[in-house]
Amino acid sequence: MPDPPTLKPREVVAALERAGFYRIRQRGSHLQLKKGHLLAIPRRSPATAPYRSPELVEPRAG
Repeated sequence: MPDPPTLKPREVVAALERAGFYRIRQRGSHLQLKKGHLLAIPRRSPATAPYRSPELVEPRAG
């Protein structure tokens, strides 16, 4: 079974913003988003922090 595509951090943030999250602040490489609860997204290169699949982010996003 092939690996799912790697998502870039900006693609993950854009998807979360479309889902209703809004940016609170950024400290260093971590962007904080909020929609009822706080969600921190590390904004590193995909090679060091890959988001292999939306299923990894969705449980945290609620």
